[in-house]
Amino acid sequence: MTSYGRFLQGRSDRLALKAFEGKNFRGQMFYLSPKFGTAFFLQIYSGVAPPFGAILAIDRPQRRDKAGYGQLSMPDGHMHLKAKYYADAEKKGMLSTNPLLVLRLYEGERLLNEIELLRGESGSLGPYLVRLDDVRSMAELLTVAGFGVSGIYCGFAVIFIGAVLVYCSTPREVVLQGTNGAVRVNWSSVRFRDLYRGEEERIMSCCRGEKKP
Repeated sequence: MTSYGRFLQGRSDRLALKAFEGKNFRGQMFYLSPKFGTAFFLQIYSGVAPPFGAILAIDRPQRRDKAGYGQLSMPDGHMHLKAKYYADAEKKGMLSTNPLLVLRLYEGERLLNEIELLRGESGSLGPYLVRLDDVRSMAELLTVAGFGVSGIYCGFAVIFIGAVLVYCSTPREVVLQGTNGAVRVNWSSVRFRDLYRGEEERIMSCCRGEKKP
């Protein structure tokens, strides 16, 4: 998935990003999250208060026959919407421009009404008239000023490399102890003793004068 952003500050610049990709733009790092979905632009009329607009953002479903879910609180504070949508109204594909939005109006836990809407359609939902004005794809854009993220990644890399070196560089120890005019030699390994057994045998042979190191 590739997303395009347009930045307006004296001049218009366009930036293309792919998921997990980071780009430096005007001193800031921009990252495109793998999280994406669909934004539904609603107009809600109550007949009492002025109409208000709401944006219902829902993550894209995983399959064409599965729904994505979201919810929205109503201005009166007593009711709320639970929504689900299918990427295609006929459930034939995931890249359709004709998604189906299903809205349910609840008062507490009690279901009051349910409607289905396509782009440009309106319907009565309890005391409200709801119109689906527009449908657009959405993506999550992360921005970081400075080099904090790079520093964190470098820190993780140093920790990882250090852990690998500690694990793979097994400490071995040779202890020489003098007793009654003789020298006692002891070789030990914290781990992987069998792997370094050849080293132990060479050291002991050298101490016994059997061969040179």
